[in-house]
Amino acid sequence: MKKLITLIFSLSIILIAQSQVSKTINVTTAGTLSTLLTATEKSTITNLTVTGNIDARDFKTMRDSLILLADVDISETVLTEYRGNKGTNDTITTLYPAFEIPVYAFGSKSLLYNDKILHSIIIPSTTKSIGDYAFQFCTNLTTINIVSSVTTIGKSAFLSCTSLSSVSIPSSVIKIGESAFLLVYCSINVDTSNPVFSSIDGVLFNKKQSALIKYPINKVGSYNIPNTVDSISSQAFFRCSNLTAVTIPASVKYIGTQAFSYCSGMNSVIVPASVLSMGSYVFMSSNCFIIVDDSNMNFSSAEGILFDKLKTKLIQCPTSKAALYNIPVSVNSIGNMAFRDCNSLTSIKIPSSITNIGTSAFFNCSSLSSLYVLSPNPIVLPSTSNVFYNINNASCTLYVPIGSKAKYQSATLWKDFQNIVEMSTAVPTLSDKKVYLYPNPMTESFQISGVEGTSTVSVSDLNGKTLFSKQVLGNENISVVKLPKGRYIAKIITAEGTIERKIIKE
Repeated sequence: MKKLITLIFSLSIILIAQSQVSKTINVTTAGTLSTLLTATEKSTITNLTVTGNIDARDFKTMRDSLILLADVDISETVLTEYRGNKGTNDTITTLYPAFEIPVYAFGSKSLLYNDKILHSIIIPSTTKSIGDYAFQFCTNLTTINIVSSVTTIGKSAFLSCTSLSSVSIPSSVIKIGESAFLLVYCSINVDTSNPVFSSIDGVLFNKKQSALIKYPINKVGSYNIPNTVDSISSQAFFRCSNLTAVTIPASVKYIGTQAFSYCSGMNSVIVPASVLSMGSYVFMSSNCFIIVDDSNMNFSSAEGILFDKLKTKLIQCPTSKAALYNIPVSVNSIGNMAFRDCNSLTSIKIPSSITNIGTSAFFNCSSLSSLYVLSPNPIVLPSTSNVFYNINNASCTLYVPIGSKAKYQSATLWKDFQNIVEMSTAVPTLSDKKVYLYPNPMTESFQISGVEGTSTVSVSDLNGKTLFSKQVLGNENISVVKLPKGRYIAKIITAEGTIERKIIKE
């Protein structure tokens, strides 16, 4: 595998890359390219044209031995079969089929050693498939011709090829592996005669446009998913940080794993009633306030957080969640990665109803200064679960019920907190005298005042549906949205605790 140049060569050798060194070579016997190049050529060639017969061993030579290779033309070669442990899959004995750009042809198994040199490649017109991970992490690759004989593009084939200027899928391609174009910035354009895939404005779909497969990272602004779509594929919008809003139509029934993970630009998203199932981590590390249609039979939301329908499982909290959060007492399980990257959260209350906390649940909640746990018995946490990864256990105080401190001091992961404090109620009580609610007839709304410090103010109906939620800093009047006649609950969460007020609008 190609190593970082700076660890192997002196600066004088690296400077050679500034001038192009070209070489054309004919390989009569597949697997012998290495023997046809001198040591000087291996360290200086930038442009290589190969003819003849080559296999996975020759790709390994180009990838690992030609350290400055930027432009490759193998259009006049025949890709032959090879079985052995000297190919591009390192020392693993592998069958490399004929007419295939082999697995890990130029791709790396680690981002640490990604190929920052390869710029372009022209492949043979007889190529039938592009192997798994063939160009993974080739971050400088700008051009590749997917020829009209290619039928299969392997999984992660172009993962993190962030410099690709364009990708054109010919009509011959009938299979595209998972994550083939993950973290690819350019638009994907499919030949209109392709029987399996299609594209609209650079977005990849299946032929019937019932499945949205990949949305390009470089697209900016809002996006309305076509109402022909019934499924959003795994990682379809992964790391689309330029996406500011997305409309999910009522036709969508399934949303795949990590479909909207790391979408930091979206403020909110509405999950329609039609959605029957969602994969894992759909909104992980995303900023968006999650709103689930009340008619959805499988999921629900409150204060922008995603739950199952009965709110027994907390699935995902958006990274925009700030200050203080009290997990509802209906919840008995916190999902894997549920609060991942919620760096603005400073305090979380975990009720005694919770019996399970998933892997990496509070991963990278680096601003947490207090954690209130109401269960007298520590929830069992495997040592490998990374539940509190990157939480400062020296500055974050763990509050537990009276009589349970010793148990937490000996429990896995809980014992890492250096400040464990016993409290009779685990969360102090907020004085009612400090907070006032009153109607404002001029605006037909309600005013909330007397809230000091950082707090969260929300108004919900009697069914628990959140109608208004706002982070507040300092002592100010807050105009709540106009409310129709009815009864409501206002909740104010501050560092001192939480209070609720009933609101009656006549």
